[in-house]
Amino acid sequence: SKKINRKEAIEQLLELCDFINFQTEAIKLSNTSKIASSYRDNNHILHASITDFFVSDDEKLRERAIFVYRMLGITTKVLSSNQLTAKLSEKANLFCKINPENN
Repeated sequence: SKKINRKEAIEQLLELCDFINFQTEAIKLSNTSKIASSYRDNNHILHASITDFFVSDDEKLRERAIFVYRMLGITTKVLSSNQLTAKLSEKANLFCKINPENN
């Protein structure tokens, strides 16, 4: 049995998602822009797997990323832009409480 690397594991899970239509967009072969967009989405999931956060307002894309990351034990946190804004505001408020002289 061949050991696969992170990239291959993510690609294979995303292929599985496509095969079973898990959180996918309806794509016709004639719609090349949708196909290209789907390819870019998968690349975003792959590249974000080595970051702390993956931010997207595409709910289906976030769900696919969460599935892939959980299956592989990847710790990247998946957020919407609103969730990121809330998290940053929370951190900023905490900083202001800890360092009131910097306000």
